[in-house]
Amino acid sequence: MVEVIFFERRGEAPAADHLRVEFEAGHHGVLGSFERAIDHVTAVGTTAGMPHTRIIDRENRIWELRFGASRIAYIIEGESMVLLNGWRKKSQKLDAREAAKAARYAEEWRSQHA
Repeated sequence: MVEVIFFERRGEAPAADHLRVEFEAGHHGVLGSFERAIDHVTAVGTTAGMPHTRIIDRENRIWELRFGASRIAYIIEGESMVLLNGWRKKSQKLDAREAAKAARYAEEWRSQHA
């Protein structure tokens, strides 16, 4: 069974913060969509493929969980799915800043849990 973990940094969890901000902004369906996406991915496999997941950084093995206009970057470490950071999709291109942030968070997670 896959354990879902929110990456924490300096007392904050960027992916959880994204979900909270989306909910507070009136996007109340985001939590249900997130839960359904997590349920599907953990049942089918953490690399389920489109439309639910997509690899965004092959070198660092970072995936994005896709639900509605929201995205959450994650990595797979053993039996854990580590949710790194989240953002709202604004264009067809991947937000390079968010991908770079996910890479930093993945590196930080891996160095702390090596």
